Amino acid sequence: MIIDPTFVGVGLFVGFLIGMTGVGGGAILAPILIVFFGFKITAVIVIDLIFASLTKIFTTFLYASRFAVDWQIVRRLWVGSISSVLIVFIFLFNFGLPDPTFIKVFLSLMIFLSGLSLVYKGIFIFFNKIIFFRENNNKYLSIGLGGFIGSSVSLTSIGAGALGTA
Repeated sequence: MIIDPTFVGVGLFVGFLIGMTGVGGGAILAPILIVFFGFKITAVIVIDLIFASLTKIFTTFLYASRFAVDWQIVRRLWVGSISSVLIVFIFLFNFGLPDPTFIKVFLSLMIFLSGLSLVYKGIFIFFNKIIFFRENNNKYLSIGLGGFIGSSVSLTSIGAGALGTA
């Protein structure tokens, strides 16, 4: 089996971005695989999920070893995201994959939303402090956002890095 150096270069580039920022798995790799390499959308989602999972696992160990992880927030996000991923998987198992056109539109929307969330992260933080200034509200907001991110990632592979960061 011969490994194409182009894929190695793209993998290094995207892996570097994920390692440095947590962003890049879906929002960067998916468009590259679709536009430049012509992969089918379902293949892109699977490749993206595997690639991002492996790179984020290694990065998690690095940040955790430096005590840079707020595990309380992680647990809240997990409650929402794991439950929503299970719901999405049950839905997909019973009804099949959505139409590829729907997935492409949703994927495009999530890439756009990811970009907006990174550009306007300061505005989101400002409104969060005004509207959700109490700890109890933040707890439920974190669980709800975890649910949104989990369902987004399970359908498109986009959201954990860009949306989670913002």
